[in-house]
Amino acid sequence: MADNSKDPNIQLLVFNGNKKGFPRSSRPEPKIKFEDWLSGEPPVVHGANESEQRWYSHYRSEQVQEIRSLLSKVLPDAFTQQFKDAFGEDQPVHLLWAAVEKRYGESNVNTVKTLVGHLISTANNDFPNLEVLFCDLKSARNTINVHTQKYLGRDMISEDLIVALVLGVLPNEYFGAQISLDEKGFNLVDVEAKLIGIFGTKSKKVIMGMGSQSNSIYRGYGQSKGNHAVNFVQSGDKKRKHGNGPTVGNDVSVRGQCFYCFGQYNVGGQPHVKSECPKRKEDFGRKEFRSNITQKPNSKRPKLSPWFRCCVVRHP
Repeated sequence: MADNSKDPNIQLLVFNGNKKGFPRSSRPEPKIKFEDWLSGEPPVVHGANESEQRWYSHYRSEQVQEIRSLLSKVLPDAFTQQFKDAFGEDQPVHLLWAAVEKRYGESNVNTVKTLVGHLISTANNDFPNLEVLFCDLKSARNTINVHTQKYLGRDMISEDLIVALVLGVLPNEYFGAQISLDEKGFNLVDVEAKLIGIFGTKSKKVIMGMGSQSNSIYRGYGQSKGNHAVNFVQSGDKKRKHGNGPTVGNDVSVRGQCFYCFGQYNVGGQPHVKSECPKRKEDFGRKEFRSNITQKPNSKRPKLSPWFRCCVVRHP
């Protein structure tokens, strides 16, 4: 150890606190960064004395040469040959960089287009619950609007569009009576709260299953093989049973559904029978009589057939 401590080479590895031992320690701090040359020609920095001025001038030319050398090494030969004049000493570096961005850079329009595509696919994909869906859509909306605010000075995706995307993937018979297109209630906060209150923590698969059960009531309504008007219970299906509510065909999951509004005026997503239909009560209160909402209202109450009156008398 004693011999090593006297070795002058070993002594050079230890900093003795004297900055003058470093050749670059006396240089002033650079005022211009390399990236400053990519957006334009930076201003000339003036030193406090002649020594600093010489160093700033040398560092300025050194930066330009370093950028040109680096670009010539990483860019394809076909590009450098095409823009060989740009590598000349008389051509500004930022013009060369603009040509590189134009050729190989990603367009800001393409970025926004990709983000918008992600927003739409998020709305159409499966989701564990509506709270997660709204969170993902709002996050995608904010990302897009950050870009458009930077380049356009305005938002591209509005809150109304987020609401429309969510409503577009949900069965409307469960929210149609609670969400209306008005200035006061049609906003992201209120609609999100209402939809979460209706569907809770149900996933998209479960929600769409609810819609398919409701739609099975009137699937094929008014049509037959001969394009003649037919009843809801078609040939080959089971008839309606008494006791546990109406059954359409072999699907017992639609018991209790209303045959007047077909579930379009459900309250809170809960099905109801025809006699308790709010739309039917509203129509009858205005003296507008009809069998269901697909028919034109009539101011006169339909007459009962003798057979039906007999049944009513026998079974009040």
